[in-house]
Amino acid sequence: MARAATAEELAWIASRTGYAPTAGARAIAAVDSAGEIRGMVAFDAWTESGCQCHVALDAPIAARTLRAAFFEYLAQVGRSLALGLVPAHRARSVALAKRMGFVEKCRITDGWAAGDDLLILELRLPVGAEIERRKAA
Repeated sequence: MARAATAEELAWIASRTGYAPTAGARAIAAVDSAGEIRGMVAFDAWTESGCQCHVALDAPIAARTLRAAFFEYLAQVGRSLALGLVPAHRARSVALAKRMGFVEKCRITDGWAAGDDLLILELRLPVGAEIERRKAA
């Protein structure tokens, strides 16, 4: 099940990603039947058209739950752009982002660390039936 994460629960995603939530951060948690967080997507660094997104998963199945909630939340808050900053060495994170529809817009050589590029990923929120297709994918 997906639900809004509390401000205190943002520590869960911070501990897994190194992301430092700001006061404007909001998140959606995927929880199991015991109420344990199995995955989370955080939204932060808001602009008029978009925000940065951060994702962490303890259970891969949580990605399925979070996918629909991710698209629904962006539409609810009126944002059409999501950005992700991912170190190139996190191949599984990059692959997950690309499955969700993110595309690589920029690669900054040594942007994460010496020998580790920083990828800037972009997702433009689709409209109409395309939203429903992506939520279900």
